[in-house]
Amino acid sequence: MNNLEKHALSLGKLWTNFNSLELLLRFYIAKKLGEPDIGLDGKVGEILNVNPITDYRTFRQLTSKYNELSETTLNFEPIEKLRDALAHGRIFTNDDTPMTVVKFSKPKRSQSDKTTVEYREVLTLKFLSEKNSFLRDLIKQVADAMPNS
Repeated sequence: MNNLEKHALSLGKLWTNFNSLELLLRFYIAKKLGEPDIGLDGKVGEILNVNPITDYRTFRQLTSKYNELSETTLNFEPIEKLRDALAHGRIFTNDDTPMTVVKFSKPKRSQSDKTTVEYREVLTLKFLSEKNSFLRDLIKQVADAMPNS
């Protein structure tokens, strides 16, 4: 496996861990609020009620709500900006070098032709491994805190 393939695999693991954590947070919130956790089995075109599974809360809003409802506060801050950058930024690489993610701000109304670099990170294998470990730890903590049905 070449370096680009190793980086792509590590980035895929990171994205999978982010998705797993987000869904666990949604299930946790649904259980704590006594809301149904329906929606994942919905059919295309089916109209569903908005609940913690189907709503459009951002990752940061989900982590905030988790901490509001949980007896134990977790520190999600080290991965919130990375999650946002991966979802809304640009990922690129040159040949076999580590990938880089860059996220730009929305243009301001007063300067609609300008943007600001909000986030930039070189996604080295070490960085990806550390963030994957951090995410797996958070996934375990949220899963362990899940209320019983």
